[in-house]
Amino acid sequence: IHAIHEDHNNDLWIGTDKGLYIYDRRSDIFRKFTKKTKDGKSIDKLVQCIVPDTEGNILIGVYWVGLFKYNPYTDELTSISYTDGSTTGLSSNGIWNIHADSNNIAWIATVGGGLNRYDMRTGEIQFFYTPDRLSNDITTVIEIDNRTLLLGTTTNGVWRMDKQTFEMSPYITDQDEEMYVRCIQQFGDKVYSGTENGL
Repeated sequence: IHAIHEDHNNDLWIGTDKGLYIYDRRSDIFRKFTKKTKDGKSIDKLVQCIVPDTEGNILIGVYWVGLFKYNPYTDELTSISYTDGSTTGLSSNGIWNIHADSNNIAWIATVGGGLNRYDMRTGEIQFFYTPDRLSNDITTVIEIDNRTLLLGTTTNGVWRMDKQTFEMSPYITDQDEEMYVRCIQQFGDKVYSGTENGL
């Protein structure tokens, strides 16, 4: 199991190596999520993350497949992914993490494709890469205030990004060795990063 999300019905959405499952806690029943997009895509691979947006949709990041969005009110599943030569999709289908902010922007951490900014109202996607071009495997993304994102990388620690200017700068790094960041959490005014070498 890679991800768990509780929806407005108190059901649990569970991301596994082999797709998405829903656990109805009232009836104590598990069922596989089998909904398909209009073009026949389904969620049957490794589900890396499950995140709600501000409009009640559920965003599902499927590793090396792309991003799915499920609207529980219309029972509609849509998807967006990387396609070679396309300028309208994601920069990478290797999705590690998603953060949906209060402006209904999905910030998508990818393998090799840097950070993707997906405006869910307009459908516009923008790509952002760290200035050193060496830290574009983004493992996680969190928002620490209305203007600032923190990005965890596989090689160069934590980077800070200004959501308005899109400028990036190092936040927590190690000059002597690579820093592989697995997770970032904020508690009060303190930020903690979990790395391959500890906290």
